[in-house]
Amino acid sequence: MKQLETQQEYLYRHGVGKDTPAEQVAKLKQAYRKLYRKAYHEENKPETVTLYLTKEEKQLLFKHAKKHHLKLATFAREAVLAYVQQQYVVPDKEQYHDLIAEINAIGHNINQVVRLMHLTGQPAQYYDQLRIQFAELEAEVTEFTGSPPSLDEFLRTALQDPDRKDFIIEQLKQLIHDYQEQDEKR
Repeated sequence: MKQLETQQEYLYRHGVGKDTPAEQVAKLKQAYRKLYRKAYHEENKPETVTLYLTKEEKQLLFKHAKKHHLKLATFAREAVLAYVQQQYVVPDKEQYHDLIAEINAIGHNINQVVRLMHLTGQPAQYYDQLRIQFAELEAEVTEFTGSPPSLDEFLRTALQDPDRKDFIIEQLKQLIHDYQEQDEKR
């Protein structure tokens, strides 16, 4: 924001002193706030970007915006920024925070189980295993939801899992087939 004089400087420039009536001071303060808000909004004014979409593309974006409980423009902005910053558009930020809280609650429950293990004389070795697994789970969820892997990384990792490999290959084949059909129609 361009350098704007302080309220004190503004009042001084307008001749406010100890003997200035309170009503006049209040009016000058109100005028200063109006100038300040105008300067602030000029500096932080959102810029408009026009995006041309086909009817199908618009419907697709609208469907996903609705799924994320966002307006179309808000969803489009968040999706583009998430793509550029390699992050996810979290369907519901409140759900994300609830998930993290739930994971923390699980950790609390693990601690309670351990207390019972100590009271009953059960081996504490299980606690260490549970604690390590919980910490790994929490780190993975936080990392995955905060900064997702690139598509390439995701596919390479997923294809290493023999249980998922065939399913993923079939899904990719179907996507390629669908894309080729759409491309032929254009």
